[in-house]
Amino acid sequence: MLLYLDDGGWKISDLDTVLPCPCSAEEYLSASFIPTESVMFSVVDADSYIKYFASDRRHMKGQPKPSWDTIGSGFNLWEFVDGQHGRSYELDKMHAEFGE
Repeated sequence: MLLYLDDGGWKISDLDTVLPCPCSAEEYLSASFIPTESVMFSVVDADSYIKYFASDRRHMKGQPKPSWDTIGSGFNLWEFVDGQHGRSYELDKMHAEFGE
């Protein structure tokens, strides 16, 4: 999922949703997650993502690997999940920070 700011406010593009792509962050968050769920988000700025992210595709178990090169060297997805390269938000904080 990609979160970005444009003239109309915060938008989310997610190719794995049936919602419009892009849609407002508020619409996406409200339609995709139940408020009582324990949901965490890691928000990483583009520069950090490009500089630090690496994936050798080990997470793609049982799936055919794409023909293009891997990203970076090794695998550090869990550093991004743990918030080492960005900020972590609970669902209500995502609404407050990026919703309308």
